[in-house]
Amino acid sequence: MNKRQKPAFTLIEMIIAITVFTIFIGFAISAYLTFHRADQDALTNRSLLMESEAILNELSDATRENKIDYDSYTGGSSSGGGAWTFEPVTISIGDARNEQTLYLISPDESEQIIYRWDSEAETLSVERILDGTSSGEQILNSENLKVTYVNFKIFPQEDPFADTSYEYQYQPMVSFDLSFSMPGRMDAELTLELSTTVTSRYYQ
Repeated sequence: MNKRQKPAFTLIEMIIAITVFTIFIGFAISAYLTFHRADQDALTNRSLLMESEAILNELSDATRENKIDYDSYTGGSSSGGGAWTFEPVTISIGDARNEQTLYLISPDESEQIIYRWDSEAETLSVERILDGTSSGEQILNSENLKVTYVNFKIFPQEDPFADTSYEYQYQPMVSFDLSFSMPGRMDAELTLELSTTVTSRYYQ
């Protein structure tokens, strides 16, 4: 009486099965890593947006609550007590000026607020000078966030309240154009550009 042979896998079948399984595992790991990196970039994008918006909101709020310190731009002495000297310029009230430093002063002229962009360090800082005493510069962006471009477009160029002989009076406003970057995972660098225009609430 012959014994029935039990079915078994051949060596070739085992090699094929292991190869298919290895390829499947490779695809699964690759898909997981891609998803994980994309998720990390999404978190980085969210962080980039939140930090950038926080800086823009601070600039906007400060501009609304204070007035533009035109003396610092036209070469006059600052009422806020800062020792800033500039070359006098001849300008037209109907034009706008583009600056990388924003000088503001409180309505009672007791405090000067200065926002400075350092293009080499890619940082944006604020300094507050109260009654001639500086509180020191505070960097607004984190170590990971870089401020790659800043432009403060100030309109009008000179103080519209300084000379009442003009036929029209302009309410001062500032347009902010800022670019930010942050290192990503899938992309080497994530970038964001924000712009807005804010009118000073100071009236005279």
